[in-house]
Amino acid sequence: MRIAKEIGSVVQNIQIKQKDAYGKFITDEEVAESYLTAAEIGNKLGVTPSFEVHINMWSEHFGRVSRVGELVEKRGAKFNITLDHSHVIFKIDNPKEQEVLNMRADVEAGRVVLDPFKPGNVASEWIARNYVSHAHARPSAPANPINIWAKHPDGSYGRGVQYPFIKPAPGEWHSEWREEQLAAWKEVMRQLLIHHAARADSSLGQISMEIIPAPDYGGGARYSLLENNIACAKWIRAQWVEIQCAAASVA
Repeated sequence: MRIAKEIGSVVQNIQIKQKDAYGKFITDEEVAESYLTAAEIGNKLGVTPSFEVHINMWSEHFGRVSRVGELVEKRGAKFNITLDHSHVIFKIDNPKEQEVLNMRADVEAGRVVLDPFKPGNVASEWIARNYVSHAHARPSAPANPINIWAKHPDGSYGRGVQYPFIKPAPGEWHSEWREEQLAAWKEVMRQLLIHHAARADSSLGQISMEIIPAPDYGGGARYSLLENNIACAKWIRAQWVEIQCAAASVA
């Protein structure tokens, strides 16, 4: 975080794994303590710590995020997250992926709601709680297909978190592409922008484009990552203008 300060960053994205150095699953309380330590350092440096919602991390069971947030707030601190809702969207209608950290039982019982069009869903909850200080824009789709064009060192295929934002040309992607599959991802982004337009105290500072080539994302893809990032950024900007205009007309 000191390096972040030196290079002019205002936010430090932080990822924490599911297990500690001894192989033990970390608890909500341990995550909260880590956040409070980061917040103390950040307050001195003027750098906001932002804990990311991400696969392979403590937050892959999405029900933990608000629990940790409440623990942090009870200690009098502001909880900030990096929202990468592609990690939420690709688990919709995806039982195998929901099994990670035993989240499937909570999904089936309605304790964790993934679909952004349904009441009480996790992304809407985090936005409403004003947790989101930074956001990663990586389009994804429900039951997103695994990435058969890239493997991890252990030989497993990429988990398939990334969905092209624009229609790939023939041979540029391994699966069928349908624009309507992006509807859930777009809905969360709209909710975030509406929140930001409506609240003067919105925590959101910036949105970064995250259409990338790693195995779990677009590794081996033959479509242009740059063109997809540009198209997605233009869409977000257009949505922002539309939302601002709507807010101004109401005011």
